[in-house]
Amino acid sequence: MLRQEYVRRLGAPHIVDNLTAIIFVIIVYTANYFVLKNHTSGWVWLFSVCYLNGILAPVFLLSYSNIIFGFVSRRLSIGGILWITMLSALVWEFIAPLYNSKSVTDWFDVLAYVVGGLIYIVLIDRRHLTNYYTNTTTLF
Repeated sequence: MLRQEYVRRLGAPHIVDNLTAIIFVIIVYTANYFVLKNHTSGWVWLFSVCYLNGILAPVFLLSYSNIIFGFVSRRLSIGGILWITMLSALVWEFIAPLYNSKSVTDWFDVLAYVVGGLIYIVLIDRRHLTNYYTNTTTLF
């Protein structure tokens, strides 16, 4: 019943797109953890160790957020997507190093978070680029 209400309010494309993105992120993260970090070298190794997770994190976070917000017929606007992306970058790159000695501030990681947010907008949250979704209110 809950799923039917969710699909009725938001339409199947929204939930399918965000769940697909979450599954994709989990698969790529797992491949990165078990394969890329251990069996590559050079720039591929550097990218997989330093920046790939930074690109994946906003896609996961934004997909999850829009699924949760969907239960109250809300979605993040482009401004909300960019705000959450930059807030995540701020917390992980500037606040976390104050509390975790293994964390360091890296401006390329901030760029990776922004790229992840843009990937989410272009590939998953296409409604901002076309009139793909209707009958909902955006947050932020």
